[in-house]
Amino acid sequence: MPMEPEDIRNVWPTVREGLVLVQEKTAPPWIPEDVYAACVNQKAFLYMDRERTERGFAVVQSQYCEFERISKFLLWIVYDPEYGTANHYVDEWEELAIKTGHDAVEFVTPIDAIGRLTKKHGYRKVSSLYRKDL
Repeated sequence: MPMEPEDIRNVWPTVREGLVLVQEKTAPPWIPEDVYAACVNQKAFLYMDRERTERGFAVVQSQYCEFERISKFLLWIVYDPEYGTANHYVDEWEELAIKTGHDAVEFVTPIDAIGRLTKKHGYRKVSSLYRKDL
């Protein structure tokens, strides 16, 4: 079954649990409630494939870059306790991006293995982000 849009309010305990796990591993600048608010206010969209996994999900955003003049389908947060999520859904995410009028799919990850994996699907590294907190 493909990923389907979900109302975050209907699955919040499950999604919050996954967001906390992502937060613990990657230390992002958001808190779970930020993601909830973004989804409720339609600034982000939640997708789940409940037949594959009850707990996995993807939160996506549409972002327009005025400098490049392209619409980007951002895979903002992806969590799945099952192995192989990127391989399993890459074609589906790309198809959804095309259907919704996007010119590119983007994601940011601190996980090196994901970056290496995506090369086989035609993704290229555009930049690296380095930060020193002062």
